[in-house]
Order: sequence, then structure tokens, then C-alpha cells
Amino acid sequence: SDKGSGRVKITGKNIPLGAYTIFEKIAPDNGLVEFFRKFVKNGYITEMDFLLDTNKEMLTKDSLLGKAKIQKLDFSYDPDLPQLKNMDMDIDVLDSNITFKINSAYSSDILLYQGLILMNWQGLDNTELKITAKARGSATSLTDFISPQQHQEMNKANIDLRKIIGQADLDVNIDIPLKPGTKNIYNISAHITKVSLSIFENYVKLTNATIKGVFN
Repeated sequence: SDKGSGRVKITGKNIPLGAYTIFEKIAPDNGLVEFFRKFVKNGYITEMDFLLDTNKEMLTKDSLLGKAKIQKLDFSYDPDLPQLKNMDMDIDVLDSNITFKINSAYSSDILLYQGLILMNWQGLDNTELKITAKARGSATSLTDFISPQQHQEMNKANIDLRKIIGQADLDVNIDIPLKPGTKNIYNISAHITKVSLSIFENYVKLTNATIKGVFN
């Protein structure tokens, strides 16, 4: 730290993200703590390097600058959908603007890459995460995004999508308002190739088909 300027350099390696629980005791109603409690499960800061200006109000211009690398992060963005697991990402912090570059992550067996999470922290009620990414994986993994009730309804028509075979390529766009009680906005387009699926009690078998669709 530089006592004259009030600027403090913060560095560290191999810090569990669960360390934020220390701040729960100090500031249990802090919105950023609530964000970690609700969304972030597991993970390590493998290295970080930040510069904090203690003379300025937190998250105002030039108050907090820095970078960090995080591995093995699990991110629970929706209680009804699979977590993003084993995330490897780089973080850039410029005051309230935080950019998460997703190098890789998994949702079920679907690999996400070329991903970005953008956050402009304006408090829990006024902040929205914007997630964009490419993804690739087996078509079967996509069925984890369909509720058990929806699977049961399709089974009544003798269609079991969990038996689908094929390769899926996806463009992912998700807006996540952090305000409690709000719903996420999904726009995930899928292009599935080399599809095989038996329907109508196996009387009809699709082979080498192509399927396109949007999850919203």
C-alpha cells in the first residue's frame, strides 16, 4: 500500500471463492455478497492483481482496477436448469464494469467456449448479467433443459427426445436480471446435425436429419 495516496495493491493466488463468506459476517446485507451466495458455487481464484483507491467510494471511477483468473467455478444461473460447471475464465475489473471471459465451461456435457459475461454493478436490484457464448455437444445433453413434466407429455405421444442422437452447435444469449423475483431471458439457437430418432412407438425412424430450433 501507498499510505500517502490511499492506493492499495491486492494480490493473491489459489484463493477459494468461498472466502467471500467472511464478508457475510461483516456485511450480511451487501448486494455483492448476496450475488455470490445465490449464483456462485465452488471455484478458485488462481491469481489476482487489483489496485484499490481507498480515498474513493467503492466502484466509482478509478476506485478498483485489476485482473483475475478463476478455475473450477460452478455458476447456478437458474434453479431449474443445469449449472455451468468447471468454468475457466479471466476477469477484468474497471470500477463497476466487470468482464468475465469464459475460456471454457460445461453445461451437462455441452462445452461452452468464446464466452463473455458482462456486468455493470449497480446494486442487486439494478444489475443485469449478459451472457454470450458458442457451445457444442451431444443433442442428448440438450434434453436436460426440458422439464420432467414436458418429457412426460411428449412420452404420451411416443416421443422420447432423450434417445436422440446427433451433434449440436449453439449460439447462446442469456440476460439475467439479479433482482430477486425476476426471470431470465433466453435466446439459445441450436443447429443439430446427423440426427437419428425413433418416434411413434418406433414405427418411424429419422436418420441423418438436421434440426434447427430456439430455446426461449
